[in-house]
Amino acid sequence: MRLRLRNFTDLALSLREIGRVVRPGGRIALLEVAQPLAGSCGRATIWFERVVPVLGGALSDRDAYHYLPR
Repeated sequence: MRLRLRNFTDLALSLREIGRVVRPGGRIALLEVAQPLAGSCGRATIWFERVVPVLGGALSDRDAYHYLPR
């Protein structure tokens, strides 16, 4: 399985650049979400529609994460 994140055209280069600018001992967080698989609804749907926007909003721009479930 190949790791892919949206909005990164070159993931390896992006991660190197993030590593270059984060201070020693610093942390980074990348939150990637996807539509739950059919049949795995239930908790996954609650996670995707409720938790992800709150978690994303706490880490970043709240409005940016509310469009994802739609």
